[in-house]
Amino acid sequence: MAMVADQDKYHIDKNILENLITEYSTTEMSFDKLCKSKNLDTYLTHVNINLNKDLKDKLLHARKDKARILAEQTIDVSDTENDSPKATNRIKSRQWLARCYDTETYGDKLTVDQNTSIKEYQVPMAVPCSDTPQQSPKTPNIESI
Repeated sequence: MAMVADQDKYHIDKNILENLITEYSTTEMSFDKLCKSKNLDTYLTHVNINLNKDLKDKLLHARKDKARILAEQTIDVSDTENDSPKATNRIKSRQWLARCYDTETYGDKLTVDQNTSIKEYQVPMAVPCSDTPQQSPKTPNIESI
């Protein structure tokens, strides 16, 4: 009976998680900060989301939406920030987060060019064995030297 109570203690309602994911995609807060603001344990929230495929997919889409928002913010920062080093740092941090949240769209594109050629290899013909043993070259007699 105690095990059922323990399981309920770690369960977070699906509606709460869906609302959390929706809010995450539209706010500038990190997921961890958002969980803490809702008095939710971050680890348990991730565990509950990962146990449900629909919630996991919604979180993935929320991260992609957040990456798009961050990428758009880089344009605003570059247009409005007067302090160049500060603008560079703000832009680079948003670009880095966008790459983390959506590597397919904002990640580095790696290409691999590989040329492989296989040369034809001919196996040497086997020498037929004769009935008579082959004579090995004579070795000089050491005593005669």
